[in-house]
Amino acid sequence: MFLYSKRACSPIGYWFVLFPNFTMVALLSPPPDYNLRSHSHILLEPSILPLLASTFARAVLLTINLWINMVPVGHWIFSSELKPIHQQGPLWGFFGYHRIHYFFSGLVVALSIFSQWFSMMRIETHAHTTHVSVAIRERFWWFLISEAFLFVGFFWAYFHNALAPDLKTGGFPNFGIHTLDAWRVPLYNTMILISSRFTLTYSYHTLCLHHHDESIIGQLMAIGQGFMFSYYQLWEYFECTFTISQGCWGSVFFMATGFHRMHVLIGTSFLIYNLYRTVEHEFSRKKSTGFEMRTWYWHFVDLIWIALFATIYATN
Repeated sequence: MFLYSKRACSPIGYWFVLFPNFTMVALLSPPPDYNLRSHSHILLEPSILPLLASTFARAVLLTINLWINMVPVGHWIFSSELKPIHQQGPLWGFFGYHRIHYFFSGLVVALSIFSQWFSMMRIETHAHTTHVSVAIRERFWWFLISEAFLFVGFFWAYFHNALAPDLKTGGFPNFGIHTLDAWRVPLYNTMILISSRFTLTYSYHTLCLHHHDESIIGQLMAIGQGFMFSYYQLWEYFECTFTISQGCWGSVFFMATGFHRMHVLIGTSFLIYNLYRTVEHEFSRKKSTGFEMRTWYWHFVDLIWIALFATIYATN
């Protein structure tokens, strides 16, 4: 049938005689049209940016680990034999690690790659369908649940040592530790984060009502409150009379509050990114999935701090 048709007399017909299966697939498959889709998903183009970003981020973390353990990165890279730190002499020059240039060079490259990756994500968000937006929201909720279980481990360690203290170390908090006054800087930080929730919610609702300038003002206030919290918590660390190595209390205190502070810094960077996209008019009432998820992340950080204040600060 196909051999005596007009198509069979064409080059495609001769190709069908030689390779019938591949020719049928090619003839029956319509040409790709990215504007007309029979599904609600987005097919992304292949990109090497995620691989490069992950590789350089790993290199930065590895460099920090070597620097903390006083291992010269240059000697670790260019030498097959690693000597002890006391046998290596002064760590000067390019092959040493006196100025952590390896860390900053890797960090600059990683940040540049991440910026290109985020620019691709910004272009991608304009093609999101309702199905994709709902799926992204659900996955982000699971991400927040996994983050909550991270802090569940810290609270578990706290209550385990508080309810069954070791009398050999002086109970819990351990002997010789003077805890911080919960009604000074910690209470002030709590009020800052609670007020930031209201300002961020105000900015979101004004964005949905197309009040662009009011939304920007609310986001600027929330970003300023995030920086204020980080500053006063750093001041609080300077006032501590104990360290992370002083018993289980010091370990639990600095691990829980330190991880929370890291989340505050990440949340503040999210708010700055929201502000940038708001200034560029990339959010609207129907296209605000990214804004909502970053707002949820900030509310999650606030709730974790309220739990930390009620357990670690107020009860001690």
